[in-house]
Parts: sequence; C-alpha cells; structure tokens
Amino acid sequence: MTELLSKAFDEASKLPEELQDRLAARLVRELADEVKRDGSLADSAEAREQLADQALREHHERKTTEYTNDEVIFTVQESPEGGYEAQALSAPIFTEADTLEDLRSMVRDAVECHFEDADRPKVIRLHFVKDEIMTV
Repeated sequence: MTELLSKAFDEASKLPEELQDRLAARLVRELADEVKRDGSLADSAEAREQLADQALREHHERKTTEYTNDEVIFTVQESPEGGYEAQALSAPIFTEADTLEDLRSMVRDAVECHFEDADRPKVIRLHFVKDEIMTV
C-alpha cells in the first residue's frame, strides 16, 4: 500500500461509521468501474474488431449521429447511498454530490477539467433518469 493511500485510510477511519460506509461504497464502486473499463476493450483484438464492425453497420443503417463537441450529455440518477450521480455518455466523466445544486457545479467542474479549451463543449445537458416500479 502506498504512503498516500495509507494516509487516506487513516483519515477516513476518523470519520463517523455512516460516512466511512458511504466512502467505502463509493470507492468499491469506482474500483469496479475502473476494472470494467480497463477490461472491456482490452480483452482481445477479435472483440475490438467486432465492435468496429457493429459501429460501421449502425453508421450505414443511419443509426448513429455525427459527433460534435458542442454538447456533452450526462445521465443523472439518484445514488443508492443518497445524493446524485452523473455519468457522461461521450466521455469518461463520472461525478456525484449530495444535492442537485452541488451536482451541477461538480459536473461543470469535471467538464472544465476533462476538456482542453478548444475542445470544451459549449453546452452540458443533464438527462435525469428515474426508474419507477409499478405493480399490475
């Protein structure tokens, strides 16, 4: 374990148990996402070739739209641990916050950090996703 990680865990151990659990859940989820991202396209050349073929088929069938850097879209949903999570659809950006006001600020900051000035989108669109389960 690195010195910095050890220090982070030492500081986290001083938090109340509820906050420790929230922090641990976020860390575990983030680590799982990293593993999934790292492994998803690196599995094999054949898998990448299949994805490329599928993308070309969808393009020829006019199921795709031309990419422009004018807009970045985030899906926003309530977090199981409380608060909100936002995930960009076209860039590897994820952030979370306790309130929608804080989330908007975090999304704006994340976009500013992720993109260079020349490539930064002019518009950020937040798409709110909420599942509702009903009985028949």
